[in-house]
Amino acid sequence: MKINENEIWNDELIIHGGKYGEELKVVNKHKVYRHDIIWYDPKTTTVADAYYLSKSEDLQRDMVDLMLLIKHESEDENTLQFATGIYIERDNIPEPIYEFRYCDETKNYMYAPPEGEIIAFSLVWDLPLMIKFNENE
Repeated sequence: MKINENEIWNDELIIHGGKYGEELKVVNKHKVYRHDIIWYDPKTTTVADAYYLSKSEDLQRDMVDLMLLIKHESEDENTLQFATGIYIERDNIPEPIYEFRYCDETKNYMYAPPEGEIIAFSLVWDLPLMIKFNENE
């Protein structure tokens, strides 16, 4: 896949500098990509609801790629983990959200139920730049 770098960036960050009391001067400019990540609460919003609320026109219906925010509880401290996941719906029977993780049983990476509690999920297709860099050629 060929990527035109000039089409990726949708904004510019301008850095100003100067001594106190002087007029600010432009010191540097950086290209940036501005976007919003919409996080959904899995207790109140289903993946199907998020699918219908999505702004993306390219979203696939049968297999939805997700970003997950997972809470792991332990005796020492609780931690939050960002992970990738998937939601599959077959024959209108929704299956749970699976996390892509290492499984001790199979000794391999695969989609399996998360080891912690899903705090929030987001649709990967709502992040066009992420899709652009992760597509296969």
